Amino acid sequence: MKLVADDVTFWVRGQYLLEGIDLTVHPGEKLGLIGPNGSGKSTLLRLLAGLDKPKRGRVLLNERDISRLSRRDVARALALVEQQATTDARIEVQQAVSLGRTPFLSPLRPWRDEDARIVARALDAVGMGHLAARRWQTLSGGERQRAHLARALAQQPGLLLLDEPTNHLDIHHQLALFQLIEHLPLTVVVALHDLNQALACDRLALLDRGRLVAVGAPHEVLTAARLRQTFGVHADILHLPDEPLPVMRFRQAV
Repeated sequence: MKLVADDVTFWVRGQYLLEGIDLTVHPGEKLGLIGPNGSGKSTLLRLLAGLDKPKRGRVLLNERDISRLSRRDVARALALVEQQATTDARIEVQQAVSLGRTPFLSPLRPWRDEDARIVARALDAVGMGHLAARRWQTLSGGERQRAHLARALAQQPGLLLLDEPTNHLDIHHQLALFQLIEHLPLTVVVALHDLNQALACDRLALLDRGRLVAVGAPHEVLTAARLRQTFGVHADILHLPDEPLPVMRFRQAV
């Protein structure tokens, strides 16, 4: 599943939130979106998902302008989990996750046993199978976040867009989530604040004040000079025994 942002620019009431973004997401890769607060990560994800339309430029999904595709066709191809995703509080968890099958249902294609199996597998994948019958309003913030991810997985998308997916999650479920993402046979674009988590991505795209300032492998993007310039921090790179990835320790730049 290939996704391209071609000169994507977006503004609200004359204020530019993104300007001239050129970015290609390659099939099968895990791309991390990083940048300071307000750099445009969430805005870019909504544009990539086709929820908002660029003021200039275009987003291409498998070489087709996403704005010309129906919402059903887009939903069959990609799923977005936003930071502030909402769900009707009067339903059960299983019902909420079942909404992920909506793009595939029609009068000629009603609900089938296979849909139920897909929903059950999605719940199990995020460790929520035992909570399938729980009422939504009884869930914690972290449980709701995992249920929203299960709903996205129930869509069986080729492309998964995640906006700060570890918000509200304890460390155990953060680690489990990233292990799940790492092994998903999908193209994934994930916005992250935690730069140590970002080290596990195939590539990183760094946004700063609405502009794309660097794209590449994590070690190419997260250099000491760029961390100082963009985030205002010094970083020590630590290589721990038996750990495949380095760990960054941050100090405030003076």
